[in-house]
Amino acid sequence: MGEDLGPQDALDKAMKLLVIAQTCKQDKLLHNETKSPKMPIRKSTKSPLLILLVLMSILVVIFLFLLFLKNKPSTLPISDQAPVPSKKYDINSWQDLDPVEPPQAFDIGEIRYYRGDKGCCFCSAVAYVYKKSGGTNYQQLFEDILRPSYQRDMTSLFQQLKKYGLGNRLFFGYYHQGQSREARPRFTQTYTDLLQYPDRQLKLFTNRNEAVSYLKKAVSAGIPVIVAIEDDTASGKSPTQEVEDDTFVTVIGYNKNQVKLYWIPDTKSWMDWDEFMAKWQLQNTQFVYELIPGNYPMIFLSL
Repeated sequence: MGEDLGPQDALDKAMKLLVIAQTCKQDKLLHNETKSPKMPIRKSTKSPLLILLVLMSILVVIFLFLLFLKNKPSTLPISDQAPVPSKKYDINSWQDLDPVEPPQAFDIGEIRYYRGDKGCCFCSAVAYVYKKSGGTNYQQLFEDILRPSYQRDMTSLFQQLKKYGLGNRLFFGYYHQGQSREARPRFTQTYTDLLQYPDRQLKLFTNRNEAVSYLKKAVSAGIPVIVAIEDDTASGKSPTQEVEDDTFVTVIGYNKNQVKLYWIPDTKSWMDWDEFMAKWQLQNTQFVYELIPGNYPMIFLSL
């Protein structure tokens, strides 16, 4: 709608518009008079050679920076680094591990124990590895080996393992007084009776370095390795007490400084090599249990 204005109001408004228009015109003229003249465009005095040198310098800096990043040690904890690729190995004896060249670091990846809440570290580890190797009835395997494991009844334990086709897939390695073959009559008889191929399934390490080497070989071949370690390092314990406080854990990775362990019920942790070796050596002086027949004991199932 239009605005109704009286004659005087209309005259006043017209005068205001005229003043505004005149002011704008004067401002425009003033701006044009004071505007700086255009400067002539100068041609670049930089030579093509200079430009080329600058570009080459930039490329050299970029190359050196990328080279630094490539060679810079990773600051990530080993648990956050990707596993080192490994080819497929067919392990049916300790001798099959000999050609394996373990890398500096390896991580098998995620695993999960079965029934870790039951408190049988050996049973949970065996059930998991059996499942990983394709076993479908690992739940029943766990239940079947639970009682003989608690009772340390090797005969019943191996009988149950044989039911699941593990009589020729269970491998023992350990160190005992630097011997290369088992000489204790009871242990020899037990392994001869219960292992399908004792010569292929039993390995005595002649020193701790050999034990570490085979541990890395097995893990880098993708095999979780069950080891017994000292849970309580207090001194003055009897041989029976020594066995009672040993515990089984599963080694699933390593690097230059640490070992990756899996504990019941469902815990992963990293342990320094020095601490791990002290615990893995065990304090036992009298080995009375065939599952822990010597220092640096390790058990694995072929996959």
